[in-house]
Amino acid sequence: MKAWMTVVSLAVVPLAVGCTSSRELTRARVEANTLRKDADTLRAENATLKERVSELEEQVAKVVEERDTLKAAAEKPPEPVVAPAAGKKRKK
Repeated sequence: MKAWMTVVSLAVVPLAVGCTSSRELTRARVEANTLRKDADTLRAENATLKERVSELEEQVAKVVEERDTLKAAAEKPPEPVVAPAAGKKRKK
């Protein structure tokens, strides 16, 4: 059965392709080339966007680190201020 299907497909497919007009084949080729160019353009844009995302992730990491440093500094109790001794003033 499989051999019979193979023979039929090998006989019918070339007929179907041979019956299409050259104009349709040309249109299909042009469309395929256009789609390839669009795919290449999208791949390049995707690579650029991935690079930009990695740059932004680095910036976010730096900002988070700075925020954590400032947060830790703000949570520390303030150091006590040394006030001068409150003694009596001498008269001259």
